[in-house]
Amino acid sequence: MNMIKVALGITLAAMLGNASAAESPLFKQYVALGDSLTQGVQGTSAEETRQPSAYPALLAKIMSTNYTQAPLTFPGNSINDEDYIKGNIKWWQFYYPIIGGHRKDGYKNQDTLNNFGISGAKIEHIIESKAKFEGMQKLVLGANGESAIDQAMKQNPTFVSVWIGHNDVLAAVARTDTTNLTPLADFEKSLVILIKKIKDTPSVQGVVLANLVDITQLPYLETVNLPEYPAGSKRVYYKSDANIKGPHQVLDPSELALIKERLQAINALLKKAAADNGWAFVDFHQFYLNVVKRGHLLRGENGFSNNDVITTEYLGGLFSLDGMHISTTGQAVFANEFINAINQHYLTSLPNVNEVAVSQKDSLYQNPVNPRQQ
Repeated sequence: MNMIKVALGITLAAMLGNASAAESPLFKQYVALGDSLTQGVQGTSAEETRQPSAYPALLAKIMSTNYTQAPLTFPGNSINDEDYIKGNIKWWQFYYPIIGGHRKDGYKNQDTLNNFGISGAKIEHIIESKAKFEGMQKLVLGANGESAIDQAMKQNPTFVSVWIGHNDVLAAVARTDTTNLTPLADFEKSLVILIKKIKDTPSVQGVVLANLVDITQLPYLETVNLPEYPAGSKRVYYKSDANIKGPHQVLDPSELALIKERLQAINALLKKAAADNGWAFVDFHQFYLNVVKRGHLLRGENGFSNNDVITTEYLGGLFSLDGMHISTTGQAVFANEFINAINQHYLTSLPNVNEVAVSQKDSLYQNPVNPRQQ
């Protein structure tokens, strides 16, 4: 069977240390709900060689629980610039991104999936049912139209992680148009449904809910240096100043402030949801701001490294080449923030991921390339 398990593609035993201490009824069956960050997308592509680096795979290994993901045949649903520049893609493999991605297991493992991360998903897409799914929803969920939350709860999970909402604000950034922000009332309505589905599942013993990073400070955006636009204006990285055709391709400071305001309102809802339901909570917003200010010292086998500092800058180590999706090393860093929140809230003793060991297996961190200079 072509199942993507935690051990596929990376030597996780050395990276994760001794996970046997984590064995607990709380973690008997784990499912993850989320978007591209949960799915393990790097450089706009979800594919079988990097999906095992996603934080849910790392958490499942630490928890000593089974793990299966929807594997997309390399090079995935899109082209990762790293693979293209390094010549990793054979000519015939371009077929898979041309068709929008190919499910390597032929959906044979649909009934045993643990990871329900869907690239591009807003919160409504996690609870959404349709007569027939298409695109990435089909690649992850199959075509029968059963929602991510319903499929996840059918696994009778004992533990659930939820990290969703970035696309509800990120659409406004990607399209440089704040009308693409999800209305707060709509987000809250979907969140209520999501929470109820989880709480109505008797097997669930624990949940960890995470909030959103400040997407206006992603390296996906670059500062506009043109006199006709207000200071502090930003554009998406692939639109150089010379190629800007008008204000519709720029986010000015007032628009960036509106995006931040909506993001903060969503984060308030997520924090309240965790508190009201007695769930663990990961404050990724504050964590990310800290990394923006001073970088992040990688954790090694015996604590923090003295030399390995990653940053939120482009090619700084936290992000893949699109400046939006986190790298292999970044996934380990974010996995540890989940672990710390779970341990603190549920008084468990999950060991941390060895971030230094992961970074040593991270092809982009060890051998960086820069498509922005190609």
